[in-house]
Amino acid sequence: MSDQVHLVDCTLREGDQTAGVAMTVDEKLQIAEMLDAAGIPLADAGMPAVNPSEARFLREAARRCSSMTVGASVRCRPDMARLALDCGVGAVFVICPVSEHHLSARLDMTLDHLLESLQAVAEVIRGHATIEVVAEDATRASESALLALADTARSAGADRLYLADTVGMKSPRQWGDLVSKMLAAAGDGVELGVHCHNDYGMATALTVAAIEAGVRWPTATVNGLGERAGNADLGAVAAATKNLLGLECSVNLERMSALSERVERASETLLNEAHPLVGANAFRHESGIHVHGVLKDPSLYEAIDPSQVGRDRTLLIGKHSGGAHLRAVLAAAEISLCDDDIERLRAQIQRACGERSRTDFDALRLRVDAYRKASQGIPEKKVIEWARELESNS
Repeated sequence: MSDQVHLVDCTLREGDQTAGVAMTVDEKLQIAEMLDAAGIPLADAGMPAVNPSEARFLREAARRCSSMTVGASVRCRPDMARLALDCGVGAVFVICPVSEHHLSARLDMTLDHLLESLQAVAEVIRGHATIEVVAEDATRASESALLALADTARSAGADRLYLADTVGMKSPRQWGDLVSKMLAAAGDGVELGVHCHNDYGMATALTVAAIEAGVRWPTATVNGLGERAGNADLGAVAAATKNLLGLECSVNLERMSALSERVERASETLLNEAHPLVGANAFRHESGIHVHGVLKDPSLYEAIDPSQVGRDRTLLIGKHSGGAHLRAVLAAAEISLCDDDIERLRAQIQRACGERSRTDFDALRLRVDAYRKASQGIPEKKVIEWARELESNS
């Protein structure tokens, strides 16, 4: 088993599909170049069938990225595959809804029809780009359907097969069993990848577990951006791969902070303060016990050095601050207080924190809610108005 993990980024496709998100072509190109510079080997960067600007972006991204392979996602149809290849991409992600639920309720298609279509699509792609088969809704598919898809992917010359936990439905044990079975089924014929959603808050954990089990092509997004509750977080998966599993990964973690900020702005999606590695609180300490430890040895209360991910450490003075922190701050200012005065100072800090008004937060909350309502998505009323104009002019 190889120690090299190839992290596949889906920010520019899955992240851009997040409800209310509408990244511009220029913003996506900037992010693509940053991903390229950060050492991402492969990106599922968009669906050319969405609109002409998406196809234009893919062409330009494929031209600009020097080391990252830019890929496109398509439905399992030969004409869609040709559309992707016309964009000059180096990989085509073929979406194959493999659960009976999707095949019957959404597509009115049989599994045999899907497998025949995959053979035809692979014939179009082969020799022009890598064939990346995505088993959509794999975690609700029957084992026989997944094995049939794996066999077809192998016989069609696919490079990789991705198990997509499309609605985040598997528990850790169930997921581990599925990944192990599919690794055995894939054998040496086709490499295995995973694509996890965060509906139960486990996307990153399940992705890391899959890597630990032997998967070498995990997918993730910057800031965990994605449909509904999002996807596995790119920075967290990369850091865990290197630091917890001791495996090789080409991602430059120092670039994660800048990438996070760029994606946050382009997606207009505020980052949670507690977000791993890049959130405001990731390396911010206040508690007296913790700060006391950090002042002696930061590794006592930090799993990773903040400089590894382009961040700085912050020691915050607040309600829970202890004497050790205050003494350090006062020493730097060349102020010396006795123990009793230190306690009086702590009490003054605690009173100030307790008297703090929530007015500013309430005002900010209202502004954020108003912004989200006004800026994300097009109101139905406006769409109906445009439709009536079109109807009257036709």
